[in-house]
Amino acid sequence: MPSKEASQSHNKGVRVITEHLKKVHKLVEKGHYIGIGIGIGWAIGAAIGGALGAVFDNPSAGTGIGLVLGVAVGYFLDRKAKREGKVL
Repeated sequence: MPSKEASQSHNKGVRVITEHLKKVHKLVEKGHYIGIGIGIGWAIGAAIGGALGAVFDNPSAGTGIGLVLGVAVGYFLDRKAKREGKVL
């Protein structure tokens, strides 16, 4: 079993290499765009749901629709990155 210091040194080296690959070579981790899509979709869906909730008395519908659209867009962007070989 490696020592705690050796393990920490190894992990730091992996983080440095990973950050280099992301910044310089524009690589992304698996599921990167889905995570971003969920966040953006949730925010937009909540705003739309708040507006439509006043009209249709169902504010949660906008959030669900926003999440579905965000996941769909993120999925296709992740698939494109994988096709281009840009996934770590």
